[in-house]
Amino acid sequence: MNKKASKLKKLKHKQKRQALTDQEKKEKQALRSHLQKQIDALNFGNLKPEEDYTEAERQHVADLTEKLRREYSEQQITEAGRPNHPTGDAGRAMLERMNDSHGPMTQWALSHLQFNKGDRVLDIGCGGGACLARLSTMVENGSFAGIDYAKTSVEATQQFNQALIDAGKLEVFEASVSDMPFKDDEFDKIVTVESYYFWPDFETDMQEVYRVLKSGGHFLLIAEVYDHEGLPQSVLDNIKAYDMRNLNLDGFVDVFEKTGFADIAIHVKPGKRWIAVESVKA
Repeated sequence: MNKKASKLKKLKHKQKRQALTDQEKKEKQALRSHLQKQIDALNFGNLKPEEDYTEAERQHVADLTEKLRREYSEQQITEAGRPNHPTGDAGRAMLERMNDSHGPMTQWALSHLQFNKGDRVLDIGCGGGACLARLSTMVENGSFAGIDYAKTSVEATQQFNQALIDAGKLEVFEASVSDMPFKDDEFDKIVTVESYYFWPDFETDMQEVYRVLKSGGHFLLIAEVYDHEGLPQSVLDNIKAYDMRNLNLDGFVDVFEKTGFADIAIHVKPGKRWIAVESVKA
């Protein structure tokens, strides 16, 4: 989506919530006129009738249609669900989608950690609860905790992992990373998936992570986006719209070193925008 189309979309979204100013109305009309001229200028004269499509062409169109339908639907769910603070039915729908969409990335990232029997593991920003469920299959005889500052996320995690809670293996807390309800040196492993973007004060909050991690314990930060050349405009738009923190590789190393972490390793998935920053409490 180009900048003019993105601006038009934002104006339409705002108009659903409140009246536009006269200046915004004029801007919206000008943007619509501009985009319509672009559409009118396109040459569709060489397209053949649909009945003449080959089977391969029909399948290609069907695949593109499904891709657009899925991406548009996911964007709508994200906007309504508020990724920076999931709330209500829309938030629950978004968390359910994220449980699925973040699965492959989370599985890849967790493969960089070596777990021991009986590890105590914390998930910061536990969202829909899928990461904790996955961790429970990787740590034999482990115990787990999850925190999230959104009540909807806490409820979703509890529902997704009710069996773990009933077995006494999991506790879920409504709390902020800035002030976690745990004693010093409590956890062997700490992970966070797609949450650091929204931490109130990243450098200070990292000190809180360091506090509750045992000496020699591992912290793994997992994210689907990091700052580098070639980020799509749609991703840049989301970063701006939700005021997301977006560090580059040097930025991660700098904060982790200032916190006191050692053995910092950055893993980047080829062909993806996934990043996993692994570190050890010295």
